[in-house]
Amino acid sequence: MESIKRGGAVVMQDYLNAEARHLDFAIGIRSEDGNVRAVIVSSVVSNNTIFPIFSDYTGLGHTGETLLVKLSDHGLMHINPTRHSSIRKIETPGHGKERFRLGTSAASGSEGIDEGIDYRGKRVVGAYRHVPLLNWGIVVKMDVEEAFREITTLRKNFHNRNIDFGHNASDFLFHYKQVYRTPCQSQAKNKGNSIR
Repeated sequence: MESIKRGGAVVMQDYLNAEARHLDFAIGIRSEDGNVRAVIVSSVVSNNTIFPIFSDYTGLGHTGETLLVKLSDHGLMHINPTRHSSIRKIETPGHGKERFRLGTSAASGSEGIDEGIDYRGKRVVGAYRHVPLLNWGIVVKMDVEEAFREITTLRKNFHNRNIDFGHNASDFLFHYKQVYRTPCQSQAKNKGNSIR
């Protein structure tokens, strides 16, 4: 209620288990003197408003996705539909420190960039952040293999070019020795014998 008095928003109830998942929230409207004059109470249906924003995978390759997560009694709840699963909502118990670390960290109030294991059991790298108003977390993640593919390819190409350069340099030195150095040494030897 204090947040509403300050003109802030409060999520009154989330219906994430309902068929039509939605949020009920209230926002306080303050007058010029700073007193609350009105309260707007509304309901937002997630499927039509929030979820389409997170279904745009532009720039996230073939494996990247954005997840809204929340801690529940059973573990970690995926609020929005996931890219790789047709299951509407996934609740997963935590298994070890790696599994679901990004989502659990975000829903617990942290933010950062890290690696972990996602709901598919794949190693991922991602950024995460807490959304205090909703007590949710947001995670943007991509499979490690895809995220670092170009760097790995560049490193392999660089390594191969270095090997090619080494072979070319040794070939050059071998041919230089055969073509120039050996005849020059023979001529120098012959000149040395003729001077004596």
